[in-house]
Amino acid sequence: MNEQAADRSGNAAPRIKGHWLTGSLSAYLNAPLDFYTQCSKNYGDIVFGCFLHFPVCVLSSPRYVEELLVQGAQNLEQSRFLRAPLKQLLGEGLLIAGAKSHARQRPLAENAVRGSIAAAWTEGVVGAAERFAASWMNGEPCDLYAEMLRVISEVLAGAAFGAASHAAETSALVNRAVDLVTDRMQQFPPIPDFFPTRANLQVRKSLREMDRALSAAIREARAKAATKNGLLSVLAAARGEDGAQLSEHEIRDQIVMIHVAVRQNLAAALTWTFYLLTQNEESYSKVSREVESVVGSKRPGLAETERLVYCDVVVKETLRLYPSVWQVLRHVVRDTKVGGHMIRAGTQALMSQWVLQRDPRFFNAPEKFVPERWEHPHEEWKLAYFPFGMGPRACFGEQLTFLTLKLMLAILTRKFRLQLVSGHEVIPLPVFALRPGSCVLMRIQRTMADGVRE
Repeated sequence: MNEQAADRSGNAAPRIKGHWLTGSLSAYLNAPLDFYTQCSKNYGDIVFGCFLHFPVCVLSSPRYVEELLVQGAQNLEQSRFLRAPLKQLLGEGLLIAGAKSHARQRPLAENAVRGSIAAAWTEGVVGAAERFAASWMNGEPCDLYAEMLRVISEVLAGAAFGAASHAAETSALVNRAVDLVTDRMQQFPPIPDFFPTRANLQVRKSLREMDRALSAAIREARAKAATKNGLLSVLAAARGEDGAQLSEHEIRDQIVMIHVAVRQNLAAALTWTFYLLTQNEESYSKVSREVESVVGSKRPGLAETERLVYCDVVVKETLRLYPSVWQVLRHVVRDTKVGGHMIRAGTQALMSQWVLQRDPRFFNAPEKFVPERWEHPHEEWKLAYFPFGMGPRACFGEQLTFLTLKLMLAILTRKFRLQLVSGHEVIPLPVFALRPGSCVLMRIQRTMADGVRE
């Protein structure tokens, strides 16, 4: 079935049949992945509806997504569904920044991340992975998602704050605030920040502690400009095209935004990668053989990751099936035509990677884990596959994500063979990141080459 045939709307796009008061909000909140799937299945490529009094539009066509996010980018802002609950945490961080603020800050943040921390990040990932791996006991089960969170948290602290004495403590305060705010986002109905509920009071206290620590760290980074202590120092020294530095508030917001974007997303991606490999022994063996051939007994680095070709397609296929960023939300600020349909200003536009990247119109056997499909990618996948988003607000962390996952594959497959504990079902939980909804219990078997630690 071709893409046009799948759009069953004709000239007038359909509307979701929802509750007279709440619209489709309950269906979305209770099971968002099912909501997106049913929108595509029952209504086609575009459908309109409402969440309470907010008009919404769900797009399930790669062409329509590209029309809106790329060609119509000037008519979009970040969705109020994200901006409102994250404003207290992120301020004007890139994830929720307004158009002018986003245009000013993105080049500075992107250059800092891409140009200055790759080597330090590589060393951090390798060092943290080896330290955590050394603590794993042969034959013992572990919660892989929890372990990956610990690894990425340590790497992130070093990348953000370098060798500063406060690095681990400051990063932990940021992580705690992020976790409290993103957990609170799952509550419905949302309770305004000014109500003194237990959750709100916890968030306020955590944000105060985080802000005090970050303010002190930023002042220290500017006072010691010659000392490059991670991303914080780079942002403190960065200057825009007009020669102006980022303000303390802007630096604070970007450091928090990096923690939001990196920690849960990377930990989830790592967990899903190993989960899929444990379900596909042939692919797992191919990864092991490639790592042995390319890395051998050496410590993996940037050069080795570029040669891990099969690991690369394993990561791509993992992000197709389990994209950490599983939905894109946008607020339409001006009337915008998509696929011949007018999306009115004030509409919240919703798109889901979970649906499009599993769409049988574009991917054969879409539910199966087949890394080899990426050895001969199809042209239409350029739009149907967008795990990092699309358009000017797309995530610029793709390079860092692939680097991290390939380094972890190189280290852990050389040392271990992980096995999913029998009878343990893993169900995806679509919260801020698409993470496992329960413990991912893996039994650790050390390889003969690594020896056995009892």
